[in-house]
Amino acid sequence: VCQAQTDSSYIGFYDQKIALRTFVSRNFLILTQETKNDDISFVPNNPSNIGLGIAINNTVISFGYGYGFDFLRDKKKGKTKSFDFQLHNYGRKYVLDLFIQEYKGFYQEKNSGKKNEEIILHPDLKIRSYGLHGQYVFNNKKFSYKAAFGHGEKQLKSAGSFLLGGGIYLTKISSDSSFFYKDKYVFRNFQFGVSGGYTHTWALGRHWFINGSI
Repeated sequence: VCQAQTDSSYIGFYDQKIALRTFVSRNFLILTQETKNDDISFVPNNPSNIGLGIAINNTVISFGYGYGFDFLRDKKKGKTKSFDFQLHNYGRKYVLDLFIQEYKGFYQEKNSGKKNEEIILHPDLKIRSYGLHGQYVFNNKKFSYKAAFGHGEKQLKSAGSFLLGGGIYLTKISSDSSFFYKDKYVFRNFQFGVSGGYTHTWALGRHWFINGSI
């Protein structure tokens, strides 16, 4: 039934149902506060981390912890503890993404780019972000998101697709003393909206591919 819904000249299938992978990534969360005089950016000091992922049929679960390449951290910019959990479900027509991010420890640069650059540390600043995002894949008979990220299928020929979807996001910002918004040290924000884009996979021979999404 699954093969009947696809163009077999573009999409191939594997026999295995489970795939394990390790990866190197760099995820970050930047907070920008607009003031009357300037825009203040709070940036985490987290280098790349090592993660572990497992793919079971259409679902990919990824987990990264921010201590992988600690020796690359700039000591002057403080220390950031980060937690990043992602779950992705790649169906034939629909893609679903769930993520949970938590970052504690930020820094702020003043007079950036100048010799008298000043770095202000905010070790107590903490940001938690939760998100759920879904997309519809229009060209689902020739393009496979599972081939690009789930590795349960194989993109035999290069193909792409337009995307349309939406998501909901919840963010909590808290601080003991170094950051406040409207005289409060805890700030919550809820957002929802629609999104659109395009994704394309370039098949390079039998065993290699490159995927890009906007």
